[in-house]
Amino acid sequence: MKTAMAENKVVTLILVLLMTVALIAVAVMYSKNIKGGTGIEACRDSVLMASATKKFKLNPAGVAPPIKCPRSEVSLKASDFTSSGELNDLAIKKAVADEVKNCWYKMSGDQQLNPYQEELGNKMICLVCSEISFDPDIYGKLKTIDNLRQYMDANGYGSATNRLTLYLNKIDTTKKYYLIYYTFSPKIWVAAGSMPVSLKNGILDLVGIEGKSGADSWSNMYLIPPNNLPELGCETIKG
Repeated sequence: MKTAMAENKVVTLILVLLMTVALIAVAVMYSKNIKGGTGIEACRDSVLMASATKKFKLNPAGVAPPIKCPRSEVSLKASDFTSSGELNDLAIKKAVADEVKNCWYKMSGDQQLNPYQEELGNKMICLVCSEISFDPDIYGKLKTIDNLRQYMDANGYGSATNRLTLYLNKIDTTKKYYLIYYTFSPKIWVAAGSMPVSLKNGILDLVGIEGKSGADSWSNMYLIPPNNLPELGCETIKG
């Protein structure tokens, strides 16, 4: 009996050591990628690394390393989307949709992670993924970009499509926009009634009518003019 118990302890110890070695190896791999990489992949690696550090307590202090996700500054110019004197509005729509897809990917949105050093509690943490602006020549020919989500749905943008909410359901090309990736605790959805209707609908789409999910955090994206950002209710703004 004692021999069997001793053997079980040895097996358990070996498994723990193997898991620890595996986690350290993953941490080293992500660390190298973050140091050597740039842009989207470096951001994604830093998000995964920070999330793993928190979840598996790789840092004795329990603090996640800061993520490396600077905002992408995108200035859309009519000259880049004009052919034979005609403005290609679908190409402009694609450029915006690509930013949305890249944001969702680099933040590993499908995994619904909380990579931030602070705990969420009842607050919302927002990261500016992209800053998107349009030059005056675009506004002269295309005043609004409508049906962005429908375009994304029809062109294979995957889960990023359903995680995007647009301020006033359209893009006014006279304005600058922030593409916000916001992360919040499951507890916050109960207070969704105090939020803008478009944001509330985005949250309720994400958590479902009954709000059932095993995730510790939830995330969505919001395309909104900077002046209207306070309406989103971000406790902390990063990027």
